[in-house]
Amino acid sequence: MYTDFTKFDYKKLNIENYEELEKRDKEYYKEILLNWFQSNLDDIVNRKWNIENIGAIEETSDFIKLIKESEFSYSLGAYTSAIALIGISAEDLCKYFSHLSNHNFDDLSQFNRINKLYELNLISDDIKDNFHTIRSVRNDCLHYNQNFKIKDNITLKEDSLKIINLLKSIYYSLFMKNISTSDTLLDYSKIIEQLSKEVAYQDTIGDTFNQDEVTLKLRNAFASLNGVDLSITKDEQYIERISTFIIKEIDLQIEPNEVTLLDTIQNHLIVIDLNLKDIKKIQDDNIQEETKIIAIISSTTNKLGMTAEWEFKHWRTI
Repeated sequence: MYTDFTKFDYKKLNIENYEELEKRDKEYYKEILLNWFQSNLDDIVNRKWNIENIGAIEETSDFIKLIKESEFSYSLGAYTSAIALIGISAEDLCKYFSHLSNHNFDDLSQFNRINKLYELNLISDDIKDNFHTIRSVRNDCLHYNQNFKIKDNITLKEDSLKIINLLKSIYYSLFMKNISTSDTLLDYSKIIEQLSKEVAYQDTIGDTFNQDEVTLKLRNAFASLNGVDLSITKDEQYIERISTFIIKEIDLQIEPNEVTLLDTIQNHLIVIDLNLKDIKKIQDDNIQEETKIIAIISSTTNKLGMTAEWEFKHWRTI
Protein backbone atom coordinates (compact mmCIF):
# COMPACT_ATOMS: atom_id res chain seq x y z
CA MET A 1 0.00 0.00 0.00
CA TYR A 2 1.20 3.51 -0.86
CA THR A 3 -0.16 6.12 1.53
CA ASP A 4 -0.14 9.78 0.50
CA PHE A 5 -1.95 11.98 3.00
CA THR A 6 0.53 14.70 3.97
CA LYS A 7 -1.73 17.62 2.95
CA PHE A 8 -5.33 18.30 3.90
CA ASP A 9 -7.42 19.78 1.07
CA TYR A 10 -9.39 22.43 2.95
CA LYS A 11 -10.58 24.11 -0.27
CA LYS A 12 -12.20 20.90 -1.44
CA LEU A 13 -14.36 20.97 1.69
CA ASN A 14 -15.17 24.67 1.15
CA ILE A 15 -13.57 25.73 4.43
CA GLU A 16 -13.22 29.52 4.31
CA ASN A 17 -10.12 30.11 6.43
CA TYR A 18 -8.12 27.47 4.55
CA GLU A 19 -4.97 29.63 4.29
CA GLU A 20 -4.71 29.94 8.07
CA LEU A 21 -5.29 26.24 8.52
CA GLU A 22 -2.69 25.32 5.87
CA LYS A 23 -0.17 27.56 7.62
CA ARG A 24 -0.92 25.78 10.91
CA ASP A 25 -0.44 22.37 9.27
CA LYS A 26 2.87 23.44 7.70
CA GLU A 27 4.16 24.63 11.07
CA TYR A 28 3.24 21.27 12.57
CA TYR A 29 4.99 19.46 9.72
CA LYS A 30 8.12 21.50 10.39
CA GLU A 31 8.13 20.04 13.91
CA ILE A 32 7.77 16.54 12.45
CA LEU A 33 10.79 17.09 10.19
CA LEU A 34 12.87 18.64 12.96
CA ASN A 35 12.13 15.72 15.26
CA TRP A 36 12.99 13.21 12.55
CA PHE A 37 16.20 15.05 11.69
CA GLN A 38 17.24 15.31 15.33
CA SER A 39 16.66 11.61 15.98
CA ASN A 40 18.63 10.65 12.85
CA LEU A 41 21.37 13.26 13.12
CA ASP A 42 24.12 10.88 14.32
CA ASP A 43 23.46 8.50 11.42
CA ILE A 44 23.40 11.36 8.90
CA VAL A 45 26.75 12.71 10.09
CA ASN A 46 28.33 9.24 10.27
CA ARG A 47 27.26 8.50 6.70
CA LYS A 48 28.71 11.85 5.61
CA TRP A 49 32.00 10.83 7.22
CA ASN A 50 31.99 7.58 5.21
CA ILE A 51 32.40 9.56 1.99
CA GLU A 52 36.00 10.15 0.91
CA ASN A 53 37.30 13.72 0.50
CA ILE A 54 39.35 14.56 -2.61
CA GLY A 55 40.31 18.18 -1.93
CA ALA A 56 39.90 21.01 -4.44
CA ILE A 57 39.81 20.40 -8.20
CA GLU A 58 39.40 23.35 -10.56
CA GLU A 59 38.26 21.38 -13.63
CA THR A 60 34.51 20.99 -13.29
CA SER A 61 31.21 20.80 -15.14
CA ASP A 62 27.55 19.93 -14.50
CA PHE A 63 28.41 16.41 -13.30
CA ILE A 64 29.61 18.01 -10.04
CA LYS A 65 26.01 18.96 -9.16
CA LEU A 66 24.99 15.31 -9.38
CA ILE A 67 27.96 14.16 -7.30
CA LYS A 68 27.01 16.64 -4.58
CA GLU A 69 23.34 15.65 -4.68
CA SER A 70 24.22 11.95 -4.57
CA GLU A 71 26.39 12.56 -1.49
CA PHE A 72 23.53 14.44 0.15
CA SER A 73 21.07 11.67 -0.71
CA TYR A 74 23.42 9.04 0.72
CA SER A 75 23.89 11.01 3.95
CA LEU A 76 20.10 11.12 4.39
CA GLY A 77 19.80 7.39 3.75
CA ALA A 78 18.22 7.73 0.27
CA TYR A 79 20.47 5.06 -1.25
CA THR A 80 18.53 4.33 -4.45
CA SER A 81 18.50 8.04 -5.30
CA ALA A 82 22.23 8.25 -4.58
CA ILE A 83 22.94 5.32 -6.92
CA ALA A 84 20.83 6.78 -9.75
CA LEU A 85 22.44 10.22 -9.44
CA ILE A 86 26.03 8.95 -9.29
CA GLY A 87 25.37 6.71 -12.30
CA ILE A 88 24.14 9.63 -14.39
CA SER A 89 27.02 11.77 -13.13
CA ALA A 90 29.50 9.07 -14.24
CA GLU A 91 28.07 9.19 -17.76
CA ASP A 92 28.31 12.98 -17.87
CA LEU A 93 31.88 12.92 -16.54
CA CYS A 94 32.82 10.33 -19.17
CA LYS A 95 31.32 12.47 -21.96
CA TYR A 96 32.98 15.60 -20.60
CA PHE A 97 36.40 13.96 -20.45
CA SER A 98 35.91 12.63 -24.00
CA HIS A 99 35.28 16.16 -25.26
CA LEU A 100 38.36 17.48 -23.45
CA SER A 101 40.32 14.72 -25.21
CA ASN A 102 38.99 15.97 -28.58
CA HIS A 103 36.54 13.10 -29.08
CA ASN A 104 32.77 12.98 -29.21
CA PHE A 105 31.36 9.70 -27.93
CA ASP A 106 27.97 11.10 -26.90
CA ASP A 107 26.10 8.72 -29.20
CA LEU A 108 27.79 5.63 -27.76
CA SER A 109 26.47 3.63 -24.84
CA GLN A 110 28.36 4.10 -21.58
CA PHE A 111 29.77 0.59 -21.98
CA ASN A 112 31.24 1.41 -25.40
CA ARG A 113 32.24 4.91 -24.38
CA ILE A 114 34.36 3.61 -21.50
CA ASN A 115 35.99 0.96 -23.70
CA LYS A 116 36.69 3.48 -26.44
CA LEU A 117 38.52 5.78 -24.03
CA TYR A 118 40.52 2.79 -22.82
CA GLU A 119 41.37 1.66 -26.37
CA LEU A 120 42.73 5.15 -27.07
CA ASN A 121 44.89 4.96 -23.91
CA LEU A 122 43.05 7.95 -22.43
CA ILE A 123 42.14 6.15 -19.21
CA SER A 124 43.93 3.51 -17.15
CA ASP A 125 42.89 -0.06 -16.34
CA ASP A 126 41.71 1.00 -12.89
CA ILE A 127 39.62 3.89 -14.18
CA LYS A 128 38.07 1.66 -16.85
CA ASP A 129 37.16 -1.00 -14.29
CA ASN A 130 35.78 1.58 -11.86
CA PHE A 131 33.65 3.20 -14.56
CA HIS A 132 32.24 -0.23 -15.43
CA THR A 133 31.49 -1.02 -11.79
CA ILE A 134 29.51 2.20 -11.48
CA ARG A 135 27.75 1.50 -14.78
CA SER A 136 26.71 -1.98 -13.66
CA VAL A 137 25.30 -0.84 -10.30
CA ARG A 138 23.56 2.09 -11.95
CA ASN A 139 21.95 -0.10 -14.64
CA ASP A 140 20.52 -2.46 -12.04
CA CYS A 141 19.05 0.56 -10.27
CA LEU A 142 17.59 2.45 -13.23
CA HIS A 143 16.16 -0.65 -14.92
CA TYR A 144 14.88 -1.73 -11.51
CA ASN A 145 15.36 -5.38 -12.37
CA GLN A 146 14.79 -8.28 -10.03
CA ASN A 147 18.44 -8.40 -8.99
CA PHE A 148 18.13 -4.85 -7.73
CA LYS A 149 14.73 -5.32 -6.06
CA ILE A 150 15.96 -8.11 -3.81
CA LYS A 151 18.78 -5.99 -2.37
CA ASP A 152 18.22 -5.05 1.26
CA ASN A 153 18.95 -1.63 2.73
CA ILE A 154 22.40 -2.63 3.99
CA THR A 155 23.44 -3.76 0.49
CA LEU A 156 22.04 -0.59 -1.07
CA LYS A 157 23.99 1.47 1.44
CA GLU A 158 27.20 -0.41 0.59
CA ASP A 159 26.60 -0.10 -3.18
CA SER A 160 25.84 3.62 -3.06
CA LEU A 161 28.86 4.45 -0.87
CA LYS A 162 31.12 2.31 -3.04
CA ILE A 163 30.23 3.98 -6.33
CA ILE A 164 30.21 7.51 -4.87
CA ASN A 165 33.77 7.00 -3.67
CA LEU A 166 34.75 5.29 -6.94
CA LEU A 167 33.49 8.17 -9.07
CA LYS A 168 35.23 10.73 -6.86
CA SER A 169 38.47 8.75 -7.19
CA ILE A 170 38.05 8.74 -10.98
CA TYR A 171 37.43 12.49 -10.99
CA TYR A 172 40.53 13.03 -8.84
CA SER A 173 42.68 10.81 -11.06
CA LEU A 174 41.58 12.53 -14.26
CA PHE A 175 41.92 16.15 -13.17
CA MET A 176 43.89 16.60 -9.97
CA LYS A 177 47.21 18.38 -10.41
CA ASN A 178 49.94 18.47 -7.79
CA ILE A 179 49.86 21.71 -5.84
CA SER A 180 53.25 23.35 -5.52
CA THR A 181 54.22 25.39 -2.49
CA SER A 182 54.10 28.61 -4.52
CA ASP A 183 50.54 27.87 -5.62
CA THR A 184 49.22 27.07 -2.15
CA LEU A 185 48.19 30.63 -1.23
CA LEU A 186 46.49 31.17 -4.57
CA ASP A 187 44.61 27.90 -4.33
CA TYR A 188 43.52 28.63 -0.76
CA SER A 189 42.20 32.01 -1.90
CA LYS A 190 40.16 30.29 -4.61
CA ILE A 191 38.79 27.84 -2.06
CA ILE A 192 37.62 30.74 0.13
CA GLU A 193 35.95 32.35 -2.88
CA GLN A 194 34.25 29.10 -3.93
CA LEU A 195 32.89 28.28 -0.47
CA SER A 196 31.57 31.83 -0.10
CA LYS A 197 29.73 31.50 -3.41
CA GLU A 198 28.20 28.19 -2.35
CA VAL A 199 26.80 29.77 0.81
CA ALA A 200 25.54 32.85 -1.02
CA TYR A 201 23.81 31.13 -3.94
CA GLN A 202 23.01 27.56 -2.79
CA ASP A 203 22.73 26.38 -6.41
CA THR A 204 23.05 22.68 -5.61
CA ILE A 205 21.79 20.45 -2.82
CA GLY A 206 24.98 19.51 -1.01
CA ASP A 207 26.64 22.92 -1.36
CA THR A 208 28.19 24.48 1.73
CA PHE A 209 25.26 25.29 4.04
CA ASN A 210 26.40 28.33 6.03
CA GLN A 211 29.34 30.28 7.42
CA ASP A 212 29.96 27.73 10.17
CA GLU A 213 30.52 25.03 7.55
CA VAL A 214 32.80 27.40 5.63
CA THR A 215 34.93 27.65 8.78
CA LEU A 216 35.07 23.88 9.14
CA LYS A 217 36.02 23.34 5.49
CA LEU A 218 38.63 26.11 5.47
CA ARG A 219 40.32 24.61 8.55
CA ASN A 220 40.44 21.24 6.79
CA ALA A 221 41.59 22.77 3.48
CA PHE A 222 44.41 24.71 5.13
CA ALA A 223 45.60 21.58 6.92
CA SER A 224 45.49 19.63 3.66
CA LEU A 225 47.47 22.27 1.75
CA ASN A 226 49.92 23.29 4.45
CA GLY A 227 49.94 20.51 7.04
CA VAL A 228 48.90 22.99 9.75
CA ASP A 229 45.87 22.78 12.04
CA LEU A 230 44.41 26.26 12.43
CA SER A 231 42.64 25.28 15.65
CA ILE A 232 44.11 27.41 18.42
CA THR A 233 42.48 26.16 21.58
CA LYS A 234 39.94 23.65 22.87
CA ASP A 235 37.97 26.36 24.69
CA GLU A 236 36.29 29.51 23.42
CA GLN A 237 38.45 32.56 24.07
CA TYR A 238 38.90 36.15 22.89
CA ILE A 239 41.94 36.78 20.68
CA GLU A 240 43.60 39.94 19.32
CA ARG A 241 46.30 40.18 16.68
CA ILE A 242 48.26 43.12 15.27
CA SER A 243 49.96 42.91 11.89
CA THR A 244 50.41 44.56 8.53
CA PHE A 245 48.04 43.36 5.82
CA ILE A 246 47.34 43.74 2.12
CA ILE A 247 43.68 44.08 1.15
CA LYS A 248 43.16 41.34 -1.44
CA GLU A 249 39.40 41.68 -1.94
CA ILE A 250 36.65 44.08 -0.88
CA ASP A 251 33.18 42.55 -1.10
CA LEU A 252 30.26 44.85 -0.31
CA GLN A 253 27.79 42.87 -2.43
CA ILE A 254 27.19 40.00 0.02
CA GLU A 255 25.96 39.79 3.60
CA PRO A 256 27.82 40.28 5.79
CA ASN A 257 30.08 42.76 3.97
CA GLU A 258 33.69 41.66 4.22
CA VAL A 259 37.27 42.14 3.13
CA THR A 260 39.91 39.48 2.56
CA LEU A 261 43.35 40.36 3.92
CA LEU A 262 46.76 38.85 3.36
CA ASP A 263 48.72 38.81 6.61
CA THR A 264 52.20 39.86 5.46
CA ILE A 265 53.85 38.41 8.57
CA GLN A 266 52.15 35.02 8.79
CA ASN A 267 51.52 34.85 5.02
CA HIS A 268 47.94 33.62 5.05
CA LEU A 269 44.50 35.02 4.26
CA ILE A 270 41.93 36.29 6.77
CA VAL A 271 38.34 37.32 6.09
CA ILE A 272 37.15 40.34 8.12
CA ASP A 273 33.48 41.19 8.68
CA LEU A 274 32.86 44.91 8.15
CA ASN A 275 30.72 47.16 10.30
CA LEU A 276 29.13 50.42 9.09
CA LYS A 277 32.12 52.47 10.32
CA ASP A 278 34.54 50.27 8.33
CA ILE A 279 32.42 50.52 5.18
CA LYS A 280 32.21 54.31 5.45
CA LYS A 281 35.99 54.50 5.87
CA ILE A 282 36.54 52.37 2.77
CA GLN A 283 34.17 54.51 0.72
CA ASP A 284 35.26 57.91 2.04
CA ASP A 285 38.98 57.17 1.67
CA ASN A 286 38.46 55.35 -1.65
CA ILE A 287 40.39 52.36 -0.35
CA GLN A 288 41.13 49.82 -3.09
CA GLU A 289 42.36 46.27 -3.35
CA GLU A 290 46.15 45.89 -2.83
CA THR A 291 46.11 48.75 -0.29
CA LYS A 292 48.48 48.10 2.62
CA ILE A 293 47.15 48.59 6.14
CA ILE A 294 48.20 48.10 9.73
CA ALA A 295 45.45 46.72 11.92
CA ILE A 296 44.45 45.23 15.23
CA ILE A 297 41.93 42.49 14.56
CA SER A 298 39.95 40.44 17.05
CA SER A 299 37.94 37.26 17.21
CA THR A 300 36.36 34.81 19.62
CA THR A 301 37.23 31.20 18.84
CA ASN A 302 34.39 28.81 18.06
CA LYS A 303 33.75 25.21 19.17
CA LEU A 304 36.48 24.01 16.79
CA GLY A 305 38.96 26.21 18.63
CA MET A 306 39.17 28.41 15.52
CA THR A 307 38.83 32.12 14.92
CA ALA A 308 35.58 31.90 12.97
CA GLU A 309 34.73 35.61 12.61
CA TRP A 310 37.35 38.36 12.60
CA GLU A 311 36.60 42.06 13.07
CA PHE A 312 38.67 45.24 12.94
CA LYS A 313 39.36 46.73 16.36
CA HIS A 314 41.50 49.46 14.80
CA TRP A 315 43.05 49.92 11.35
CA ARG A 316 44.64 52.51 9.09
CA THR A 317 46.38 52.62 5.73
CA ILE A 318 50.17 52.77 5.50
